[in-house]
Amino acid sequence: MSGCERDQHQLGGYVLNGLDPAETREVEAHLERCPDCREQHAGLAGTPALLELARTAPAQVPERVRDAIVAGTARAQVRRRWARIAVAASVVAAVIGGLAGWQLTPTRSPEVVVALDGEEPYDASGSVSFSQRNGSVLVRLELEDLEPLPEPGTYEAWLYTGDRRIMSIGQLSHDAERLTVELTADGSLEDFQTFWVTAEPDARDPAHAGETVLRADIPTLR
Repeated sequence: MSGCERDQHQLGGYVLNGLDPAETREVEAHLERCPDCREQHAGLAGTPALLELARTAPAQVPERVRDAIVAGTARAQVRRRWARIAVAASVVAAVIGGLAGWQLTPTRSPEVVVALDGEEPYDASGSVSFSQRNGSVLVRLELEDLEPLPEPGTYEAWLYTGDRRIMSIGQLSHDAERLTVELTADGSLEDFQTFWVTAEPDARDPAHAGETVLRADIPTLR
């Protein structure tokens, strides 16, 4: 193995203070004269901070990492040093993967439930809840007593935006006395002011032309 390759293999142990003094001096001397290894060292410089984050985070350390630590302590002294470095690298990978997963996991705001106001002559009742999930608004409906509509009629859910636009977020089945459904709309909850359900005379017509059955003002989640 060339000197450069050997010192590259030891960079992980160097940033984690896992080398003996002689090895540390050897790596430092190599870094002074090798720009490629200095670049690799700069990329690893944040590793101790990530390990500290993993140590203080409330999540449990994965069993495979604990097993690796236990196995490492049973090895001979020369193998123990490299086992510690390998385990540290595994923890770093787990932390980085966990942080990436945390960033990709959809975040959801607290759910706010609002009672729906019924409109005559309809007997329907229920509630609607709103929550923010990343770039979408999640609307959850709990409805009762939606009476059957003559074909081709349908119930439809709408949102009214702050810039005076009306947005359909879906047609609703009325085959049962109770209905639970989740709908979504792109945007922020702050973009919308009113939610309502209408009885549309023709499911094939995308325009809002029916009577209001239920309505609610949308609260802010601030």
